[in-house]
Amino acid sequence: MMKRVILCIGLLALLPVLGVFLAPATAQEAPNDDKLGLVSYWLDRGNMALESDALDQARMAYERAMLADPRQSATHANLGRAHLAMGNGTAAAKYLRTALDIDPQNLDALHWAGLVDLLGDDVEAAKKRRDKLLTLCSSNCQQYRALSKAVKNYADAKLEEEAAALSASSDK
Repeated sequence: MMKRVILCIGLLALLPVLGVFLAPATAQEAPNDDKLGLVSYWLDRGNMALESDALDQARMAYERAMLADPRQSATHANLGRAHLAMGNGTAAAKYLRTALDIDPQNLDALHWAGLVDLLGDDVEAAKKRRDKLLTLCSSNCQQYRALSKAVKNYADAKLEEEAAALSASSDK
């Protein structure tokens, strides 16, 4: 009997530690009732999962952040980013569009939406987003530089394709 009591007390002492590793199934079960804290918690978990290429875990964490507060642009933007990393451009575009509807000046959403535009061969839309980033955050911001580089790489790749096609047609 005493062994069971000691075992139960030991297990109860471990619950706070185990709680760190157990992912709650819904926003209501998460460790923090404060919406902003809850959103930050899930965004952080999603970012960690994304950095370690655990894309499905990142997507689920970002979904939970969105459930915690669907009015935050960052939750939709990060969910779009996860879908972009998973190669799902359609879902990425949907969430990024929502993020930009909520906050048209969300720098990350503009950057990631520009990448989705390039995936869909819409270089003009990507350039418009790049130009908007320039007006919002100058040429020194990371999002502007990253999208500018992606647009340039896209243009360079298109030129190489055209040159290869011309070369192939002249060889005939």
